[in-house]
Amino acid sequence: MPRMSGVEVVRSLREMGLMTFVVGCTGNALREDQEEYLGAGAHELLPKPIHQSSIEGMLAEARRRRDQEREEQRLVLELAVEHDRNEDSNPARGRTGTRE
Repeated sequence: MPRMSGVEVVRSLREMGLMTFVVGCTGNALREDQEEYLGAGAHELLPKPIHQSSIEGMLAEARRRRDQEREEQRLVLELAVEHDRNEDSNPARGRTGTRE
């Protein structure tokens, strides 16, 4: 990359709050490189040369993680809605620490 390394790009994305699935790609597949990419916030690191089966596996993993995160978000929202319903239907419980 002309202005930033891949690791710098990943760090910048994370600093902006973007949690997109990121796969680093490098010709230097040493353990140190992998630790640097993962430490910056990448999910995976593909060494060059890249093989189609590696890409397909990464995409499958990215989809699995995305679906899992969506399901977790759905469940959290569902629990929050249920909690609010329970609070609204039980006026005796009221909120603690408030005065009337």
